[in-house]
Amino acid sequence: MKRILFATNNMTLGGTEKRMVELANGLCEKGFKIAFFIFNTRERMGWRMKDLRPEIEVILPCRDYVKPSILAGSWEIIKTIWKWKPDVIYSALWNTKAMATIAGRILGIRVVLGISNSPVCEISRKKHKFLNVLYRKIVYKLAHVVIAVSEGLAEESKKFYRLSNVRAIHSGVDIEDIKRRSRSDGKSVPHEYFRGSSPVLVATGSLHPQKGHKYMLEALSIVNASADARLIIVGGGLLEDELRRKAKLLKIDDKVSMVGQREPYAYMACCDIFVHSSIYEGLPMALIEAMSLGLPIVSTRCNHGPAELITDGESGLLVPVADPEKLASGILRLISDKKLRSDLGDGAEKRSRLFTRDRMVSDYERVFMDV
Repeated sequence: MKRILFATNNMTLGGTEKRMVELANGLCEKGFKIAFFIFNTRERMGWRMKDLRPEIEVILPCRDYVKPSILAGSWEIIKTIWKWKPDVIYSALWNTKAMATIAGRILGIRVVLGISNSPVCEISRKKHKFLNVLYRKIVYKLAHVVIAVSEGLAEESKKFYRLSNVRAIHSGVDIEDIKRRSRSDGKSVPHEYFRGSSPVLVATGSLHPQKGHKYMLEALSIVNASADARLIIVGGGLLEDELRRKAKLLKIDDKVSMVGQREPYAYMACCDIFVHSSIYEGLPMALIEAMSLGLPIVSTRCNHGPAELITDGESGLLVPVADPEKLASGILRLISDKKLRSDLGDGAEKRSRLFTRDRMVSDYERVFMDV
């Protein structure tokens, strides 16, 4: 069986890191030899390492890197390839893709790269857009296969970077493990978040502009003008102070609990409605997790992913991006209609079975065997 080297900068609680862990564990169970080369494991940067199967080897560089340069990072991966002798290198985080590709090409190792976010939206937020597009196009063209996490993202990536080596493989989760964790971690959720009979909303994800939390807070303000509701945000990031100030400005700071970066499953299982406000995505792992727990969902119809996961009105509600009034309208509709909440939750749980870890692993297995 083939040897697969995962190259990554960190192992935080992000969706891409979750997907790498699920994929690596699943491949390991099928007999693949798996190793992770990780540049940065300090503090919470290595959080996900504990979820790897014990058979998976973790390789660290000779020196501690926060963010390695292209030359230093490529050299570290080259040394690892010489020692570990993989058949394929896989990288899904942008800050290691170029290094993995350079190292693989120099030593004749097959390279598979992942794409998990809209390139149009990502590039639009960067300086020197032309150079960024050119640089990424070169890296992706040098890879042997590029895997996008949704059909829509695959099509956008092909057109935007003019690529012919792109395939779409939907992300998947271990549904039974998520349900088990949601039960076993339940005691860690403070009861004061659920005082009274007010419905509790939950959102998970990094506190990054991409996730649209400011629109979620504006929507909550609108909701609380006619119905009492609370919001729990699970996730950490640079926008935490800004979002706290915004909640205070909107006079809903007593309605919002920001619990930081931690496993979200117990919080999700205790709440009534899952809210997803992203401006752009690839295929949100958080949505699949919420669906697997049978949560009724209100999500933006962002590019890409939510519309491939959710059938509007059957397994969730889809609303326009960056529109707090429509987001609030969807939330209020669920708050006022208990039967709709139940029906959408059942529909979400049923549809989540199409996005399992086993299916995802089997699809990647075919790529790694054929590349």
